[in-house]
Amino acid sequence: MVRRLWKIGVREVKLLYQDKKALLVVLFVPLLYSMLFGYLYSPNAVKHVKTAVVNKSPDSTGRMVVEGFRKSDRFDLEYFLESEEEIKPLMEKGAIDAALIIPEDFTRNLKKGKNTEVLLGVNASNMIISNGVMASAMQVVQTYSTGIALQKMGALAQPPIMVSFRPWFNPTFSYVNYLLLGIISIAIHQILLMSVANSWVKERETGTWAEFMELAGNLFTAILGKFFTYFLFGFFSLLATSVAAFKFYHIPLRGNYELILLMGLPFMVCIISLGIIVAQFAKTETEATQLVMLLTYPMFLLSGFTWPLMAMPEIFQKVAGIIPFTYFAENFRRVALMGIDYKVLSTDFLKLCILAIVYFGVAVGLNYWREKQCSRA
Repeated sequence: MVRRLWKIGVREVKLLYQDKKALLVVLFVPLLYSMLFGYLYSPNAVKHVKTAVVNKSPDSTGRMVVEGFRKSDRFDLEYFLESEEEIKPLMEKGAIDAALIIPEDFTRNLKKGKNTEVLLGVNASNMIISNGVMASAMQVVQTYSTGIALQKMGALAQPPIMVSFRPWFNPTFSYVNYLLLGIISIAIHQILLMSVANSWVKERETGTWAEFMELAGNLFTAILGKFFTYFLFGFFSLLATSVAAFKFYHIPLRGNYELILLMGLPFMVCIISLGIIVAQFAKTETEATQLVMLLTYPMFLLSGFTWPLMAMPEIFQKVAGIIPFTYFAENFRRVALMGIDYKVLSTDFLKLCILAIVYFGVAVGLNYWREKQCSRA
């Protein structure tokens, strides 16, 4: 029994050695991913969160608390507002993710020896940011509060300043609201990408490419034929899965559903084009599947959906700018949870359309290049 297992093991090693691509995937891809994503998360915390301030107690005590937030590397104080009504529109535009609110009775309560509080509004649609903001705010306030307690009431006194949190857009801190729309997006991304790549490679692998080209008449028509077929499948998947998320899992839809579908149009173009591009570098369906798997996981993590772009090293932020998932998944969540309108969405929509044109152009160009190479051979 042991001898047979040993022989099987030796045989598998020999087969892996003969398939250099499979050997590289097994031995080096996990190491590459661990190094890559270890560097991605190397900042360890979300820093420089764009923050607004509403200081209704603008005396020296209130200003000292604001100064404590200014000195922290976790917050960038971008706006000083007059009222709380100005906060939500700034969050919807993505201009801020947090807001420090110091109430009118803040200093008065301290002078009377009463406990008081500062309010911190957070954009809870992204729970990584909101959790980091809340932890950092408590550290800042507790440091200042403990100092006051030691000066006025003794070392054992309860710190007089507390933090009260006001979550916007995801008040229950629901992980379903936070993650499910992104999981739906990456599922559509991966399945559609793999289907397109495998379909393209299969034509060549099974010897039906000539028949396919004869049916199409020319290469561009062949590309468009497959393209529109999978576009319809992908768009139906988006419709079905998003309706399931809103109806069965009760994810709130505060924005216009048509905006989600609008963003889906260039997103589908990008995915299908990428599938055709991947197919040009694979000889078999197995190779195509491996390439898709290698691409999908990094795209999901680099998109900023789970770990914020602002917390990534700059080089990863630049890479994220050419990933279609970056512009679709986060805006899918923002339309649903935050109710943003087209005016807020328009810049990312334009970028996604530009990527769609570029990806489609590359896909067509690579196909013509490969056809020329094959005809010369």
